[in-house]
Amino acid sequence: MKIIKFLAAVTGALAIILTSLSVWTTRNFGDVSIDQAVWHIFHSRLTGMNPDYVVRGIKYLASTTAYILLWLSIVYLNHYLISAVKIGCKLLKQTLLRLKQAAKASPPPTSKAVNVLLLILGVSGCCLVAADVNRKFKISDYIKYSYLTETTDFIQAHYHVPAPEDIRFEKQNNLVIVSVESLENSFAHKALDQSYIPNLAQLRQHSARHPCLLTLTGTSWTIGAFTGHFFGLPLKTPAGIEGNSYRDERGFLPGALSIFDILKSNGYETVLVIGTDSSFQSKDQLFPQHGAFRILDRKYFESAGWSLEEHGGTGWGFSDEFVLKRAAEEYAHLQKAGKPFVLFVETVDTHSPDGYCPAELKKYHDIRDAILNSDRNLGEFSKLFTEQDGLVYVVLGDHLFMGNPDFLAPVEQRTIYNIFHGNLPEIPAVKQQGKVSALDIAPTLLWCAGARWGNNSEQFGLGINLFSETPSLLEQYGEAEFNKLLLQKSALYSRFYESPDRGNAF
Repeated sequence: MKIIKFLAAVTGALAIILTSLSVWTTRNFGDVSIDQAVWHIFHSRLTGMNPDYVVRGIKYLASTTAYILLWLSIVYLNHYLISAVKIGCKLLKQTLLRLKQAAKASPPPTSKAVNVLLLILGVSGCCLVAADVNRKFKISDYIKYSYLTETTDFIQAHYHVPAPEDIRFEKQNNLVIVSVESLENSFAHKALDQSYIPNLAQLRQHSARHPCLLTLTGTSWTIGAFTGHFFGLPLKTPAGIEGNSYRDERGFLPGALSIFDILKSNGYETVLVIGTDSSFQSKDQLFPQHGAFRILDRKYFESAGWSLEEHGGTGWGFSDEFVLKRAAEEYAHLQKAGKPFVLFVETVDTHSPDGYCPAELKKYHDIRDAILNSDRNLGEFSKLFTEQDGLVYVVLGDHLFMGNPDFLAPVEQRTIYNIFHGNLPEIPAVKQQGKVSALDIAPTLLWCAGARWGNNSEQFGLGINLFSETPSLLEQYGEAEFNKLLLQKSALYSRFYESPDRGNAF
């Protein structure tokens, strides 16, 4: 009897916890992959996180606790409920003769029978919820291909970066790169009742772009996307790597080569401008370690006397309008210095669930307001770069919007926004007919800077230059198969964590 009650209590509580975790994650972050969750558990600091997520988490924890207590009371106190029913039946037997007769014919179930029924409900609920969580997060695929399946090292077999002596520059173009939180082509899709990014859509008409940039394993959140954009690699957490020692002692993929390592070694100045705390998601390691970026972030601006109360955006930090104005000032300084440069800007006002938009500009009172406001800010910022010789202006979404807002329901396939504006050719038509990913951005950015390598300057890491006619690895293997291959164990990738000497890793 005690064992039955205990098992019923445990399985029911587990089902409630899994359901609550799944619902909270989906509502706040959309379709989160298990590799994303694992990386955040082991490597990400809470410093710099939007406090709204903490508040929402506390609310879900409170409601989850209440549901668990309700379930436990049903399991452990059901005999009192049964007794109460019996007493009620006795009190009403004089006036409810038919109910008394029915009770005699079918007496209330015994406590043991109820506990067995509750156990069945608990086990069934737990199994159903576990199956749903596995479907959403692809946990079984992650375990199977990361730890159980013995295969050849796919990354080692396909990874390639140029040797320093093989890199030459036809012309050193300046790069201004804006990474926009959750920016999709879908926001201007013809299936919608209107375009929510009219300024960017107009700029896109005069820029090279790819219509089908997709999210892959290891690139579905910001720092994962940056890993694809900079290294041509997904972000993976190898088994046996302890999170704190990785962060504190080894840095961010210290054994891997970034395109910004190459640009810095060829005389480029590198600057990062963000309105958030760069320690969140290890950006304070990634950018200084790979490219020696000078960082202007939330701490920098606060120490310089700028007020969050006056210039704040989301709970993450300063608003995009503020960040883009500071980036414009930094751009002017870099121009005057006369050296080739990379100016990397990150905006976050379009972060799920509702983003940030000034109250006086709100129309829909949901994420669409933030998207429209971001488009206005970026449209103004982009005017600086429309006629600049020797400069390539890049706007990239980091990943798909983390959620499924109703206004995007008519869009069948959501894709990530990208433009490459400058004195560039069109992306080949044959390439535009296929699919590409964040991995392919790395060689594309290096090529846009003017670097040439090998015979055709097409590959960096696992990425293939968008301006080449060679299909991406995503296109060659197909989306489902390529995701599985990226999940596989890789001895080479593990060495990217272990060795700060990049020459030993290739």
